[in-house]
Amino acid sequence: PIQARSLNGPLEKVSYTGEVRYDDLNLRTRYGARELRMRVRDEAQNVCTRIAEVYPVREAPGTSCYKAALSDGLIHANEAIRDARFERYSD
Repeated sequence: PIQARSLNGPLEKVSYTGEVRYDDLNLRTRYGARELRMRVRDEAQNVCTRIAEVYPVREAPGTSCYKAALSDGLIHANEAIRDARFERYSD
């Protein structure tokens, strides 16, 4: 039987930053914007998987690594999309 072991210290909030390339996408198009958002979703999942592998501790109730990573990533993605589309009108 597996015995539960206590952690050696207090729980801490950890973070990990991933990168999503989009220099190959035309963010002015619907396809490019959709592809960037899909890449952000994939990287959010990858980041949370890596954190879970290194820190095999359950998430605190009411929290979600994936939702937080996705939300943060989409903020940056939407800014990049907006900037690319705004450039078009400012030329």
